[in-house]
Amino acid sequence: MKINKNRFLAGAMALLIGCSTLFNAGVTVSAAETSDGVTVETSIQETTVETEGMAEELPELSDVLDMLDADEIVTAEDIVLTVGDVFDEESDLTGIIFDDSKVKVTFKDAEDQNGQKFDSSVAGTYHAVYCVEPTSGHPSYQITRRIIVNETEAETQGQQDQGGNDNTKEDGSDEDGEADPDPEAEEIIEEMMEDGVFLSVVPATTALMTARSTSQSVSLHKGDPLYYPSDLGSYLTCQFTVNGKVAYCIESNKTSPPSADYVANIYESNLNLQKVLYYGYGGPGDLTGTYLKQYDTSVRYILTHLAASYAYAGESVAFTGCYESGIQKYGVREYISYLFGQDAPPTAAISLSPTTTKAYEDGGVQRTEVFKLTGDTRNYVTLTLPKNVTYHSGSTTKTGSVKIYGGTSFYFSAPMTVTGTWKSGTLSGQIGSQWKTLVVSTGNGDQDIGYGDFYEEANGSVNFTVTWMELAKVKVTKKDDATGVNLAGAVFGIYSDKGCTNLITKMPETDAQGATEVQIPKTQSTVYLKEISVPQGYKLNTSSFNVALVAGETTSVAVTNQEQKGKITVRKNGEVLKGVTGTEGNLNFVYENASYAGAKYTVYAAEDIYSQDKVTKIHNAGDVVTQLETGTDGSSTTAELYLGTYKIVEQQAPYGLVIGKTAEERTQNVTLTYAGQTVELATGEASYTNARPDISVKVVKRSANDDVTLEGAVFGLYAESDISSYDGNVIVSKGTLIEQAVSDVDGNAVFKADIPLGFQYSVQEIQAPDLYYMSDAVYNFTYEYKDDSTYKYTFENEFKNEEVRGEIHVNKIDKDSQDFIAQGDAKMVGAKYGLYAAEDIQYPNKKSGTVYRKDQLVAQGQISGEGTIDFTDLYLGSYYVKELEPAEGYLLDETAYPVTVDYEGQEVKIVHRYVTVKETVKKQAFQLIKISEDGEQTETDLVEGAGFKVFLISSLAGVKDGNLKPGNGSTYSADDFIGYDYSGDETASYYENGKKVNVPELFTDSTGYLSSPELPYGEYVVFESTTPENLKNVNPFIVHITEDSREPQVWRVFDDRPLQFYFKIVKKDAQTQEIVLNNSASYKIYDVDAGEYVEMIVRYPKKETVSIFQTNEEGYLITPEQLKCGTYRIEEVQAPSSYVVAGFENALVSDGIEIPLNEVTAGGEYQSAGKAAITITVDSNTVHQVEEETGKFIVVVEQYNDEAVGSLTLNKQGEKLKEAVKVEDQFLSKVKNSVASVVNAVSEFITGEEAMDISSGYEFSYEMGGIKGAEFAVYAKETIYTPDGQTDAEGNRIVRYNENDLVATLITGTDGKAVLNNLPIGKYYLVEEKAGQNCILDTEAKEFEIKYNGQEVAVDYVTMDLVNERQHITVEILKKDAVTGEPLEGVTFGLYAEEDILNADDEVIVEKDSLIEAGKTDAEGKLAFQADLPHGLYYVKEIEHKPGYLPNEEIYHLDASYTDSSIEVIELSCEIENQPTITEFTKTDLIGGQEVEGAKLQILKDGEVVEEWVSGKEPHTVYALEPGEYVLHEEQAPTEKGYVRAEDVTFVVEETGEIQEVEMQDDHTKVSISKTDITDGEEIQGAKLQIIDEEGNVVEEWTTGEEHLIEYLPTGTYTLHEEAAIDGYVVAEDVEFTVLETGEIQKVEMKDVRVMGVLKIHKTNAETGEALEGVEFTLYEKESGKEAAVLVTDKDGNAETEQLPIGIYENGEFKETTVYVLKETKPLEGYEESEEEWEITFEYQDDQTPVIEVAKEIQNKKAPVVTTDTPKTGDDTNWMLPLLGILAGGICVAYAVYRKKKMKKGTAKKA
Repeated sequence: MKINKNRFLAGAMALLIGCSTLFNAGVTVSAAETSDGVTVETSIQETTVETEGMAEELPELSDVLDMLDADEIVTAEDIVLTVGDVFDEESDLTGIIFDDSKVKVTFKDAEDQNGQKFDSSVAGTYHAVYCVEPTSGHPSYQITRRIIVNETEAETQGQQDQGGNDNTKEDGSDEDGEADPDPEAEEIIEEMMEDGVFLSVVPATTALMTARSTSQSVSLHKGDPLYYPSDLGSYLTCQFTVNGKVAYCIESNKTSPPSADYVANIYESNLNLQKVLYYGYGGPGDLTGTYLKQYDTSVRYILTHLAASYAYAGESVAFTGCYESGIQKYGVREYISYLFGQDAPPTAAISLSPTTTKAYEDGGVQRTEVFKLTGDTRNYVTLTLPKNVTYHSGSTTKTGSVKIYGGTSFYFSAPMTVTGTWKSGTLSGQIGSQWKTLVVSTGNGDQDIGYGDFYEEANGSVNFTVTWMELAKVKVTKKDDATGVNLAGAVFGIYSDKGCTNLITKMPETDAQGATEVQIPKTQSTVYLKEISVPQGYKLNTSSFNVALVAGETTSVAVTNQEQKGKITVRKNGEVLKGVTGTEGNLNFVYENASYAGAKYTVYAAEDIYSQDKVTKIHNAGDVVTQLETGTDGSSTTAELYLGTYKIVEQQAPYGLVIGKTAEERTQNVTLTYAGQTVELATGEASYTNARPDISVKVVKRSANDDVTLEGAVFGLYAESDISSYDGNVIVSKGTLIEQAVSDVDGNAVFKADIPLGFQYSVQEIQAPDLYYMSDAVYNFTYEYKDDSTYKYTFENEFKNEEVRGEIHVNKIDKDSQDFIAQGDAKMVGAKYGLYAAEDIQYPNKKSGTVYRKDQLVAQGQISGEGTIDFTDLYLGSYYVKELEPAEGYLLDETAYPVTVDYEGQEVKIVHRYVTVKETVKKQAFQLIKISEDGEQTETDLVEGAGFKVFLISSLAGVKDGNLKPGNGSTYSADDFIGYDYSGDETASYYENGKKVNVPELFTDSTGYLSSPELPYGEYVVFESTTPENLKNVNPFIVHITEDSREPQVWRVFDDRPLQFYFKIVKKDAQTQEIVLNNSASYKIYDVDAGEYVEMIVRYPKKETVSIFQTNEEGYLITPEQLKCGTYRIEEVQAPSSYVVAGFENALVSDGIEIPLNEVTAGGEYQSAGKAAITITVDSNTVHQVEEETGKFIVVVEQYNDEAVGSLTLNKQGEKLKEAVKVEDQFLSKVKNSVASVVNAVSEFITGEEAMDISSGYEFSYEMGGIKGAEFAVYAKETIYTPDGQTDAEGNRIVRYNENDLVATLITGTDGKAVLNNLPIGKYYLVEEKAGQNCILDTEAKEFEIKYNGQEVAVDYVTMDLVNERQHITVEILKKDAVTGEPLEGVTFGLYAEEDILNADDEVIVEKDSLIEAGKTDAEGKLAFQADLPHGLYYVKEIEHKPGYLPNEEIYHLDASYTDSSIEVIELSCEIENQPTITEFTKTDLIGGQEVEGAKLQILKDGEVVEEWVSGKEPHTVYALEPGEYVLHEEQAPTEKGYVRAEDVTFVVEETGEIQEVEMQDDHTKVSISKTDITDGEEIQGAKLQIIDEEGNVVEEWTTGEEHLIEYLPTGTYTLHEEAAIDGYVVAEDVEFTVLETGEIQKVEMKDVRVMGVLKIHKTNAETGEALEGVEFTLYEKESGKEAAVLVTDKDGNAETEQLPIGIYENGEFKETTVYVLKETKPLEGYEESEEEWEITFEYQDDQTPVIEVAKEIQNKKAPVVTTDTPKTGDDTNWMLPLLGILAGGICVAYAVYRKKKMKKGTAKKA
C-alpha cells in the first residue's frame, strides 16, 4: 500500500514537472542522479577510452583473415571465474583453440576497463590479448577474449538489491516477472479512470532522472508470449514493439502491460541498458547473429530480455523465474558481460578547448598550446592546414589535410616566417544522430518497457583562432668585394649576443640577386648578424654586424666576400739506377723513383675560367696561362690562379726519360676546387711519373746451312764498359756476364735484363745449339739516349751456326789375306758400297723434318785403289755400311756394318768415323780323272801318279811381259800354253789366316782321281808336270774359277775319246741372284761353228723336232740330245714374265755409279745396257758335271735376267708470283686519275671535299710453274712380291712390299719435278705431305701403277702432273668508334709491304714500305682489300681519318707468312678504333646551375639539324662532331616547369680527345604578385592568396606581405584568387592572368576593397510607434570630433548615411575600429529633444560582407502633458500560479475521495 502511495505521489510530481514548461516564472525542479547511474556511465566512458588505447601494432584477425590458411585461424572462448579462483592468465590457454604445429600463441596483456591488471581476487571483466604467430611466415595478428570474475553468491545478492526492487517470485506465477497484479492497485486505477484521472508513472528509482528527460507519446504493442526454454526457467515474456521497434520488458518480476498508447521518456543515465538495446537482438548493432548464432530468434529475444532487465533492475529482478543451472547453461551472465563490454553507441556532441591561442617560439619554430577535442572517439572533424603549418598529435605529424577524432590532444607548429591570424572556420563533426534509450512506464504495477531509437541532432561543431607571432625582417645583400657582383649561396646567422654564440635563426641562402631575408620575432631591439657559410669559392667573412630590429619593417645589411684562389704544383718523378742484385749471369738492375729537373710544361685553361662571381671571365678555354720547368727538387709551382680546371701539358721530358706517347698521357687536368671557406689558398697538384725508355736486346740464331731459325742456343749479354749507379759507384765491371738467354723455337733469344742507359754492351754465343758448331761472332752496341720520343731502343743481331757434319771412312780388306791384297784374278778396287740410314736422320734444325728415312740409301761409292771409300758431309745420326756390288772375283758381302756419327760438342766441326769391311773371294776346287783307253775298250784304265801343277795365267812371266799372247788375240786357250816353260813361275797361291799358300804339285790317286785346293777367283792353266811311265802327256787345260762353291767343279776326264755333252740352262734373277721359278723362259742354241741353230728330236709327249727350248717350273732346262764340243751361243727367245729379255736391259746410273735395280731411289738416269747373248766354247777342259745315274756330261749355263722396273716422274705445278704492276701506271688508271683530278678540283672548290678516289698501289700477277719443296710419300697399294717366285721356309712368296708399306719419299726440285726410279711392278699411291711454297696441301691420295710392258721394255715410265691451288690471303679492317663501338664509314686505310716482296726468281718487285692498296671503310665500318697478295709481312695504317675523329697514327702489323698449308685462305683482320671528339652539352638553370630536364635541343650547322635531343638529369654527350662552328639551339623550353627558351649558343668543336663542354642556361618565368589597398595603394599584409591553374589546381598559395615573386611558373593562363582577406577587407574578385614565355618579370596586381559601414536610423513615436519625419541627426568621429554625416529622417522615419570607413588602416593593415557618435541635433517639433548620445561602431564581420549596416531604433516622446495619474509599470503577475494552486487542490480533493471510498470497501470486505 505504501508503495502504491509513493507511486501515486511520484506520478503527481511527474505531472507537475511536465506542466512546469508552461510556467513563465523560473520554477526549478532538481533531481539528483542515482549514484549507480553515474558510476555505470563513467565506467563505460573509461572503457571506451581504454579499448581505443589497447590497440596494438599487430592487426586484428579480421584484417589478415584473407592471408591465412584455415589451420592458422585461432578462436578464443571467454573464461568465467569466481573471486578467489586460481587462474594463471599468462600460461593457461584453456578455451583457446589452435594447432600448435601451425601457430604459436603467446599471452600479451589483460586489463579491465580502468586499466587495472588482471586480478582473480577482484571482480570485474578483463580483456585478455594474445599474439598469434603462424609458423609459415604468414602475417601475425592478435585476438582478444574476456576473463569475467564474478562476486561470490552473497555479494551478488547484495548488488542485485542495489540494482532494483527486491521483488521475489510468487508461487504460481506463470509469466515473466509478471506476478498477479495488486488487486488494490487495480481498484485504485479503475476508480481513477472512472473519475477521469490517469497518470503515467516511472519507478521510484528513476523518477528523478525522468524529470529532465524528454517525453513522447508512443504506441506499445504486446505480441505473442515467448516461454523460457524449459531448462532455463519457468517464466515467459512477450514479444513487445514500440512504434514498430523491438522492445523488451525490463522488469521480469512484474506483469506485462497491455497494448496501448503510453508516454515514453528518454533514459540517459543507464549506459549498460543503452548498450543492450543497441547491440542485443533487434538493435541496430545486433551481435546475436554471431554470439548467439546457435539459438533461434526466440531464444535470442529471451536472452536479450534478461540482459535488458539485468541492466535496468539488477540480477534478482532479471533472473526471476530462472534456474541457476539454466543461467549457466545458456551463458546468460557471459552474454550480459559481452554486451556490457561493447563500446558506447555513437554520440554527436563535440567541443574544443581552447578556442583561441597565441603562438610562441619553441626550438626555432612557432607552436601553439595543446588543443583538446572532446567527443566520441568515432566522431571527427576535418581540418585543412595552411601552407607551412604542421599538425602534431603524439608522434603523428601532418600537413595539408588532417582528420581529428574525439578525445585527441594536438597542437600546431609553423616556421618563424608565418605571421598573422589563422581562423579555422567552422569545423563540423561527422555524426549527426544519436542512439538513445527510452523507457515506457505503463503504471499499475506493470513492467516498464525499454527500447531504443535514433534522435537526429545537429552536427557538433567547433572553431578556433591562432595568432602567430609579431616579426621583424632582416635583409642581407652579399657581393663580391672586387667585382661588386651579387653572390648567391651565402648563409648568415642572426644571434642574440654580440659574441654570436646564441643563434636565433639561420637565414636562407642568398639568391641570385645576392639577397636573403628572414622574419624573426622582435624579442630585442638589436640582433647580431654573422656569416655562417659563404658562396662556393669564397672566403668566410668573420666580421659581425649590429642589426636594429623594427617591427613590421626591414633592416638591410650589405656584406662582401673575397674569392679564394689557388696554386698548382707540378712534380716530376722517374727512375734512376740504384744498384744491382743477383749473381753473374743473372743480374737484376735495381731502380728507384727520384725527382727529375728539366721537365717542361705548359699550363692551359681547360675551360672558360671565371671569377667566383660567375660573371667575370678571366681566361678563355685553351688560353696559355703559364709555363713551368721543374727544378732540382723535381717540382714547379704556378703563381696564384683563379679557381677552375687547368690543363697541364708536358712539353719535354727530362734527359733519360720518355714523354707520354699520347696527348692523354702527356696531359693532366687539375681542378682548383674550393677548399672551404676557412682556407686561404686552394692547392692542386699534378704528378708526372715518366718511364724510362724500353730496351729490347734480341739475337736471332739461324743455321748457316739452310737459314732456318735454331732453338737452344745460349747467348750471353756482357757489359763492355763499367756500369755506374746514379751516385757514381761502379756496380758492374766491364766484361761481366749480365744475363744468359736461350733461343726459342723461332730462334729468338731475348734478354730480359732492364739494362741502364749510357753504357756499352756485347752479346756472344756461350753454347751452340745441339748438333751445331759454335759461332765466334761478337755483337757490340752502345745504349745511348736519343730524345724523349724514342720509347724503345731495339738492338738486334743475327748469329749463324754451321751444322756439325760427319765423315765415314771405309777400309776394304780381303778376309783371308787380312789386308788390301786381292787373291787370284779377283779385284778389290771398284767394289760398290752403300751408306744407309740406320734410323730416321733428322735435320739438325729440328724443323725441316727427316733427311733420310730409316734404311734409305744415303750415299754410295766404290773402293778406291787405296782400298777406301770416304762418305763425307753427312748429317749426324746412326748409319750402316753395306756392299752394293762386289768387286770382280769377290762375293757380295751381306754384312751391315753399323756406325754412329754422333755429336762430340760445339768445338768439333766434323765428326770422323772409321769402318773396316772384309771381302770374301770366290773359291772353288777342280777335280779330274786320268784314264787311259783307246776308244774301243769296254773299260778304261785308271792312271795313278800323274802329277799336275796349277798356275795363275795372269801371274805367268810370259803373260806379264807380253811374250805369251792369246792365240785368238783376245783370250787365252789351253793350246796357247803347249810348250810353255813354267820353270821360272810360281804356282798359283791363296791365303789362309793372312798367310800366302802356294798350290803344290798335285798327283792322281790309285783311282786316277785328283782334287785341287780351293782356288781363288781367276783363270788358271794346269799342265801335267809328271807323266806316268808309258803314258802320253796330257795337254795343258784351262780352269776358270768364277763361282764360289765348296763343291769342286765337275769332273774333268782326260782320255783320247771325243767329248759330247748336254747343256743345262738355268734362269736366274739378276737382282735377287735366285732361280726364277714357275716362270718359263725360251731359248735357241746357235752352233757358231756350223753356222746354224741346233735342232733336236723330242719324243714326249710326241716325237717332234724342236729348235726352241723352255725352262721348266724349277727354272732350268736340259737339252734332249747331246752336243759335240764346239762353240755355241745361247739366245733367249722369251724372257720370263716381269723380266727383260737379254739385250734390252737398262742400267740406272747416278754420278757414274750404277744403282742396283732392286734399290728404289730418287736419283740417276736410265741408260741402255743391253747384254750380249751367252757364247760358250765347250771342250774337254770345260767345266762340266757328270750325272751319276747316267754318266752324262752336263755343261751348266746360268742365264741372268733383269727385272722390269718403273720410273715415276711427278710434275708439281702451281701459281708463282711473277710481277707487280703499279696501278697508276696502267693506261685505264691514268685516264681515270686524270678525270678524278679535274673532278676533285671542281668538287673541292664547291663542297670542300673530293668526289673521286685516285687509283694507286700494286696489282700482282701469277703464272703457272713448278713448285719446289713439295713432299710426297709413296705407298704400296697392294702386296708386291719378288718376281723370281721364291718362297720362304713356310712356302710363302717372298714379299718386297706389303700393302700400305711406305716405299719412298719424294721432294720436288726447283722445276717442280721429282723422280722415283726402280719401282717394282705393281700398284702404288702417293700422298702429299708438304705442299710446297704458297700452295694448299692436297690431301687426296693419287694412285698409279707400274706395268710390265713386255720383255723388250726395261722401264715403265709413269708421269703424274699435279696442280695445287695457291693459298690466298685476305685482309679486312673493321673500323669502330672507340667510345660507342659503332662502325665508322669513310675512313681511308693503306695496306703497305713491311718487307721487300720478291717474285719467284727472287727479284724485288715491291720495295719495303710501298703502298699496295688504299681503300675506305663501308657503312659497316669494314674494308676488305682486293689485292691478290703474295705471302709475306704487311702493315696497315690510317691514311685519312673521318672528320669528327682523332687521327690514328698506330701501325697494325699483319703476318701473312706461309705456315699452314692446310688452310685455303689466310684471313687477316684487325679491329681499329678511333677516338671521337667528345662534346658534352649541359642545359642548366641560369640561377641554380642545376640540369634542366625536358628541353628540346638541337645542334645546327649551316642551318641544318645535326642532332637533337631532350635534356635529362645528366649532361648530354655527342660523339664525333666534325671540327667546326656549330649553333646550340633550344627548339622548345620545358615551359611546363617554368623555363623560357634561351638564346642560341655558338660553339667551336676542335679536333682533340679532350671533353669539350658547351653550356646553355635557361632563364625562367618570374611573376610578381602585388596585393594592394585600392584606396591608398599600400601593400596589404596577411591576405591569403592562391594561384589556380586552368585545371583548378592550386599551384601556389601564400600570405601577403611585400610584393610576392613567383618563379618557374609554367606558361599558361592562371587565376589569382583570394582565399581569405584580412580583417577590414573584402575578398577581392579573381584576377585572370597569362604567364608568357619570357624571363622578364611579369606583374599581376589584385586590389582589395575596404569594408565600409552604413548607419540606418528609424525614428518613431515612443508611445504610438508612429514614424517621425524630419528629425536631424549628426554623426561625428569620436576621437577627432570630425563630422562624418548628417542624417534627416524621411516620411517613414528612416535615414541612412553614405558608406563610411569602419576603421583606421595603416600600411595595408586594419589597425583599429573607428568609433562614431550619433547625436540628435534637431528634434521634431512637439517632441522631447533627446540628450542621449549613441556610440556607433561598424564591427568587421567577415571578408564576404562588403558593407556593414548598423540599424538604430530611436524613439522620441512627445513633450509631457502635466496630469495627476501616472501609469503602473513593471507588473509581472503570473497567472499560472493560481492555476497551479487550483490544480493542486483538485488533486488533494481527489485523493481524499479515493481514501474515503477505500476505507468503505475495506470495512465492507471485513464484514
